[in-house]
Amino acid sequence: MRELVVLGTASQAPTRHRNQNGYLLRWDGAGLLFDPGEGTQRQMLLAGVSGHEVDRICVTHFHGDRLPRCSGRGSAAVAGPRATAGGRPLPGLRDGVLPGLRYAASFHEVAALREEPVEREGPVATGPFGTLEARRLDHRIETFGYRLVEPDGRRMLPDELARLGIAGPDVGRLQREGVLRHRGRQVSLEQVSEPRPGQRFAFVMDTRLCDGVYALADRADLLVIESTL
Repeated sequence: MRELVVLGTASQAPTRHRNQNGYLLRWDGAGLLFDPGEGTQRQMLLAGVSGHEVDRICVTHFHGDRLPRCSGRGSAAVAGPRATAGGRPLPGLRDGVLPGLRYAASFHEVAALREEPVEREGPVATGPFGTLEARRLDHRIETFGYRLVEPDGRRMLPDELARLGIAGPDVGRLQREGVLRHRGRQVSLEQVSEPRPGQRFAFVMDTRLCDGVYALADRADLLVIESTL
């Protein structure tokens, strides 16, 4: 299943009907939580989202309305920049903000968070879900946008399968192995399928128009892009 659950869109100006930002992307069994602002855990409850669904928390930048207020109850990787402003270091993922949020009060820790600072453009993580990439954006402090890219695949052609009499478990075997011996002849996957571009999801926040915006949005099937004003 692939689904975007919008938990809030109000950034730093929440209203009675709009929470601070937060977006959960359900993607083939993986859960990616983007920019979870204040109140995200309550919004997850209202939306029927369990903390166990969150595998990754992706933070674009470390302004107050973007801070990861939700860590879930399972394990999750937290990706975010090491913040700078005009070349001057600011507290970022590895420099105090995240630990300060986690340990501001006494509690029984049950979540296992793994910090993955984003220090340059390029892949942040890879897995069965595809490749999660980061691109630098143009904001007052160091900011990155994200893009999830599914590997390209192939789409089976029902008419060709029917013409050759291939059905049932043989279809899966052909997909896995690439070739199939059937009725005295060898059939290749290319004969009964066509290329299928992988789907792409992009997430862009709080930026001036820059090259990173275009790079993230390029061929995206779904683009989330917003800012406070």
